Formats: sequence, C-alpha cells, structure tokens
Amino acid sequence: MYLGLDLRGGVHFLMQVDMVSALKKAEERYVDDLRSVLREKKVRYLTVTRLETGGLEVRFRDVAERDKGREAVRRQMPELGLVDGQKGDEYFLLARLPNSP
Repeated sequence: MYLGLDLRGGVHFLMQVDMVSALKKAEERYVDDLRSVLREKKVRYLTVTRLETGGLEVRFRDVAERDKGREAVRRQMPELGLVDGQKGDEYFLLARLPNSP
C-alpha cells in the first residue's frame, strides 16, 4: 500500500491536561454525588456547594446532622478528605478531592 507524504514520517501528538479544569469538573460531579448520598441516608442538610478556592462545602443546621452526614460520606466516598467546622449557628463539612491543591 502506498502511503502519502503525511503518513510516511509518522505523527507526534502532545497531549496536555488542564488540571484546574479537570478538578473543577470532578468537584461539580461530586456535588451531585454528595446530595444523593445524603438523601439516601436521610441526612438533613442545607446546601452542598463547590467552593471557588477548591473543595466542597456541605452546610447543616445542627451538629448531630453534620456528624451523621460525615459518617455517611466517609462510608460512601472514602477518597474524600473531610474537615468539620462551624460558622455562627451553622455547621459545615469541607470535603477535598485527593490530589487537589
């Protein structure tokens, strides 16, 4: 089979991954997954949001629901790094994906 000029020398591809965009997309998927896990386990939460600085935040009205939510997320998504917190009278859970800055 005769090859044209463009196929004789071969082809070299260079692929680069935009890690910031890839992490943003992954966090957006995790927002829906977190909501599903919390609903499935009947955990009452206020909001699940992706933070502009990276990571996810789940807000709760009380500490008991936050603790229940933490356990549900830890069992279903053990790859997430979780940190508890409180702002005023609201409690929150911060989640970070592995390998995120």
